[in-house]
Amino acid sequence: MVVLLEGWSYHHLIADVYYKVEDVVCRRILVRCLYKLTLLGINVNSKDDNGQTSLFKSFRLNDQILARHFLAVGKLFGIVPP
Repeated sequence: MVVLLEGWSYHHLIADVYYKVEDVVCRRILVRCLYKLTLLGINVNSKDDNGQTSLFKSFRLNDQILARHFLAVGKLFGIVPP
């Protein structure tokens, strides 16, 4: 079950759902959604009510694939600070 917290953007939702699903195909769809949402203008660096960015939510010690995609999206659109 997915619970939307106050202040979450769609990127926060993707970061949360990505680690809850085991299916590889579903994870690939979520990564595609990440890129498409960014192309539509949704900010990768938006913060939720706790001050966490979606990039911060995407980091996991055992699996950093999603975090790499968030960084790639930020570099593509020039919004990741140096």
